[in-house]
Amino acid sequence: MGAEKKIFFFLFASFPLIDVLNGFALSAGLAFPIGILYRAVSLVFLILAIFKHGFPKQIITILTAIAIFTGFLALLFHVFILENSYQTFMYDFMILIKFFMWILIPYYIYQCRNFYSLQDFKTLFLIISVLFAAGLLIPYFLGVGNQTYAGSNVGFKGFFFANNDTTVAFITAATFTGVCLVKERHTSIWGFLGWLLLYAGILVGLFILGTKTGIIYGILLSICLIFYMIFIRKLGSLPAKMTLFLVSISLAAAVIVYDKNLILQLFSGTLNRLGYFYQLYNGDLLRLITSSRSDFLNAAFSKFEEGGSLTLHLFGFGFNYREKNWLFGDLVEMDGFDILFSLGFLGLFCSLLVLVFYAVWAVRRKNLYSLLFFFTATLWLVCRTCNVFGTIFYALWISLWGTIF
Repeated sequence: MGAEKKIFFFLFASFPLIDVLNGFALSAGLAFPIGILYRAVSLVFLILAIFKHGFPKQIITILTAIAIFTGFLALLFHVFILENSYQTFMYDFMILIKFFMWILIPYYIYQCRNFYSLQDFKTLFLIISVLFAAGLLIPYFLGVGNQTYAGSNVGFKGFFFANNDTTVAFITAATFTGVCLVKERHTSIWGFLGWLLLYAGILVGLFILGTKTGIIYGILLSICLIFYMIFIRKLGSLPAKMTLFLVSISLAAAVIVYDKNLILQLFSGTLNRLGYFYQLYNGDLLRLITSSRSDFLNAAFSKFEEGGSLTLHLFGFGFNYREKNWLFGDLVEMDGFDILFSLGFLGLFCSLLVLVFYAVWAVRRKNLYSLLFFFTATLWLVCRTCNVFGTIFYALWISLWGTIF
């Protein structure tokens, strides 16, 4: 393995560990910029590697350049039109660095599609999944870390800070390990047991997190995988499939009997929260399903329509300006709309063009990574991803990487 590939694996396989360390520092009140340093190093690596491999004369090079140029142009417009201070400029610039990484990571992989193999990305996914499971389960059993919902005993997120990001990362990892578990041709029982143990660990992590989306998805995914193994997969005899079904039922029963209090606590906590918010929203199902994001969106659209000229509609209001002046609509927690309000119609249009290009690749490949790409791309548009570009952006683009082969 060459030096470049080693650096790439080290940087992008270790991000769950960076998340844990960053969360630990925040929990301890330490002002050490672990996340900023990590992004800076990753960005430098991407820029140097991209220039080293050269620029393919294809449409994605043009789309990538336009998206980055539009981001810089929007930043300059915000300085002159909104008269942003130096602090606001630097705040927005740090957010744009995340945006540029969001653009550059898939472009680098596209450049190196003959340099990396699909097995490389499978190994990368495997390492990331293991680190996510360990990063949550170890603090849980040691009794250290933070609750998922502040001020309550519902859910546990360890030192992962963003609830939605962590849930989606675990959902992505569960999908990857689950599909590998049932579709891989395992050469030994130990290989199968290894994948099974990892899947179980990630599934337990989803339950420990205690988010309604994670719990429901974990249950449905497990049911689908068992159904596939028993009724669809052609490998294996009928007695073997019946054995798998009975073992699955027995394991589920054993888990319920062994730690029924924990399971009841997780489900009762979720149901109590749903009941509380249902009453709080006066039975408004849209607000309940979107966790008030529909309210944020309405408020943000009002600010966007009332306070903007054509130029601001094209280039947006920036990130820090919205936080200071938009009050209830400062963060919609739906990235597609947050890009619209912060970088304008041009920023959103350029971002979607890049996304569409890779979506076409995903359609052509029709593999596991294609499935994960469309799943996380949808969540990118409708869910918060940690101040516009956070942990889930890794989940999105790591899912995408395998689609280019």
